[in-house]
Amino acid sequence: MNISSHLPFRQVHLDFHTSEAIPGIGSAFRPDEWAQTLREAHVNSVTCFSCCHHGWSYHPTRVGAMHPHLGFNLLRAQIDAAHACGIRVPVYLTAGNNQRLAMEHPEWREITPDGRYMGWAPTPLSAGFSKLCLNSGYLEVLRALCEETVELFPDADGIFLDIICQGQCCCPGCVTDMLREGFDPESEADRIRFARRTLLNYYRVITAACRKFNPDMPVFHNSGHIPRGDREILPYFSHLELESLPTGGWGYDHFPVSAAYCRKLPFEFIGMTHTCPNKLLKG
Repeated sequence: MNISSHLPFRQVHLDFHTSEAIPGIGSAFRPDEWAQTLREAHVNSVTCFSCCHHGWSYHPTRVGAMHPHLGFNLLRAQIDAAHACGIRVPVYLTAGNNQRLAMEHPEWREITPDGRYMGWAPTPLSAGFSKLCLNSGYLEVLRALCEETVELFPDADGIFLDIICQGQCCCPGCVTDMLREGFDPESEADRIRFARRTLLNYYRVITAACRKFNPDMPVFHNSGHIPRGDREILPYFSHLELESLPTGGWGYDHFPVSAAYCRKLPFEFIGMTHTCPNKLLKG
């Protein structure tokens, strides 16, 4: 399949964060209908999921856990059907979130300086995803997931990693490492510096994992925005994707400002829109 190297004009980010409580995942998937729907929408790139925020993989995996209600290799079927008609498929992996692992390994969760678990759920009984610490044993699992994904899907048209951030974590591992490396955990300035050290280590380790078998594999690390002024992280990117949902918290002024900044960077960039899974993917 010969697909040109420049970025696509019409790309869709197919959000597919699917709870284990949902049955029949992919049971109505029809490759021909899938491809025809994309063609009719004039889509030339669609980001599909390897591992979602719930922690489930959409293909057989040795490292992670396949969605309990998925009975076949959905990601492989999506890639094959799309590639057959010249449509790219970058592959998505969650990074900052993985609810399955957060429940199995609470010691890997990010802890705020005031002792709370970081995340998007205000209480333990509230719905929401938990934030994982990138200075914990989780980073090794994420590295292995990325390496497995690019090994299983060498024809992927890129790797998209999501929720790339690190707060002033005070989990036992971070406090121990801060003390050993000469940081003061009681100093906010030192906690911020240590979080930055952790984040840069993430970029090094995970970008290398994504390019283990193909040094030219496109990689994008998403944090919901392009951090303006932060050029230290740019060597770990192959291109930029501007996530900007006007009614999703970004606002209508976000995209033009972000695009104006990115025009001055040495990268191609595209706008990133979202769509929900359609009837072709749901049972």
